[in-house]
Amino acid sequence: MSRCLPVLAAFLCFAAFDQAAAQTAAPAPLSVSASAAPPATGIVGRVTDEAGAALEGVSVLAMGTTVAMARTDAHGFFTLRVPPGPYVLRATRDGYISTYREAVYVRNDDRLSRSITLIRADEGDARLVLASTAQPDVLDEPAGTPDDAGRTLSEAAWRLRHLPRTALRDERPVAAAWQGSTGRPASPWTLADVTGRVDVVTTGALNADGELPASQWPRGVAYVVLGAPVGRHGEWSVRTSLAGGERAAWTLAGDYWSNEDRRHAFRAGVSYSAQTFADDVVIGQSLAPVDTVRRAGGVYFSDIWTLTPALTIESGLRVERYDYLADPTLVSARVGLRQELPGGFAIVAAASPHEVAPGAGEFAAPSTAGLWLPPERTFSALEPGGALDAQGIAAYEVGIDAPLPGAAASAVGPRLRIRRFVERSTNQVATVFGLDDASQVGHYYLASPGHVDVDGWIIGIAGEIGPSVVASIDYSRTFAMWRGGATAEAVFERAGSVLRRGVEQLHDITASVDADVPVTSTKINVALRLNSGYSRPYSALGGFDARYALEVRQLLPVRPLGRGDVNLLVSIRTLHRELQEPGGYYDELLTVAPPVRLTCGLQMRF
Repeated sequence: MSRCLPVLAAFLCFAAFDQAAAQTAAPAPLSVSASAAPPATGIVGRVTDEAGAALEGVSVLAMGTTVAMARTDAHGFFTLRVPPGPYVLRATRDGYISTYREAVYVRNDDRLSRSITLIRADEGDARLVLASTAQPDVLDEPAGTPDDAGRTLSEAAWRLRHLPRTALRDERPVAAAWQGSTGRPASPWTLADVTGRVDVVTTGALNADGELPASQWPRGVAYVVLGAPVGRHGEWSVRTSLAGGERAAWTLAGDYWSNEDRRHAFRAGVSYSAQTFADDVVIGQSLAPVDTVRRAGGVYFSDIWTLTPALTIESGLRVERYDYLADPTLVSARVGLRQELPGGFAIVAAASPHEVAPGAGEFAAPSTAGLWLPPERTFSALEPGGALDAQGIAAYEVGIDAPLPGAAASAVGPRLRIRRFVERSTNQVATVFGLDDASQVGHYYLASPGHVDVDGWIIGIAGEIGPSVVASIDYSRTFAMWRGGATAEAVFERAGSVLRRGVEQLHDITASVDADVPVTSTKINVALRLNSGYSRPYSALGGFDARYALEVRQLLPVRPLGRGDVNLLVSIRTLHRELQEPGGYYDELLTVAPPVRLTCGLQMRF
């Protein structure tokens, strides 16, 4: 830490003396944790005629939190980048009649995909529509013409003024329910303001050889998310999941986050998880006694403070308790800064001392908005009679973000990022599957091969590479110095590659792609990590391997609640932990023979 404090101090001083120059920086400030990747927030879609042919030049309007307009391209596609909030979508083009009007809600962690159909009108129909929706003296009034008050109308404002009134348009003005620039209700929220998601899925796992153990038939999981705005200030949400059977488990989490346009964009939350299982589930599997009830919970707070349009400071604190640890209370923190520079460049720095509980992946709520499964497996110490201790991690990084050569200085397009990082882990955790027949999938073992100091650098590209595609790819080269732990080497005889000694050099490629396919209303999320140091079963040396996660969501043509949508969800993954979750560099590398997790079900949004 002493090596990194001068670096952080230097950047803080630089930020203080460079505010005048930074005011000219074009990009909006980004969170340090965002790492230059733009948030996947907005509305995308495709407009066609009644025959299914793409329509070019259609004006698509989103009215609500803000007013945004986009024109479709030659293939009928459009993209609206709008902040989270409620909107009403409309689409217009000369010579076509649109009966499409839909109230939607854009979330801060997702994109909406919509398919819109316009009906071609003959000459008589077109005159009838115009005559019934506009006054005769403004039928031919072009955009840019001053109105009665002498104000010049933009194209978006002109189209709002001349929206056709259809049978689907009610008599109450939409704007009456939304006031202020944030689009939040001026009155306390009602039941109509609540949005949410209900997932009914089946999950199971195959062992590393692709076989389904007889004791691991798929089980059902129910997952529910509810949320609503809080005036003009922010939003709240509650998430819960439940699974029955021999490994009954449930989770509950609550979150509140303020609007991102505030100087302090903060987020706070609390989570609680519990797992119960019968004695015979673990007897005969575990080398050590295991309590049949486990509980975990925590609270957190994070804040992004915008000091100037070019300088932001990120901070966060998390306190957790895991009742199965020798020392159950864990405390984690994070602080970082981002300084925008002229020309689209940015300097970032961060310090993150935190603690991670062995088996925390079974209980901790994910930082992303994906499916959160309740605790699925049981685990115990690999050493007979051994206690489970938390892994301590002190991580520091400093780097620079820049637009690609020849590209415009934009926070949306692809950007180059370079990082130098150091990490010091004590009680580094190793996770071992398949140690015996009974623990191929449903039970695993945890141990610590020692302590490790990691020093490396990362170079990568992240950003929006297409109208509906956000991607990133990073290459890192890392040097590690191992210091021995207290765990006996004899217990690793079937997974000797988790024992590391001396100096190790590793190469890593990590990539992710989030894509929307508007023409088929399909969303695809892919994550891939290749590394030269993965642990192997029955091997004393680590080697090159790949782990992946794939999720596909397909929109179905049904709306059982009259609003929202229903998606078919299919997921397959070999990664033991999420790439975005806090943890050590070696956590995934020291996971031996992880099972293939399969999830399939229905996801209903409203």
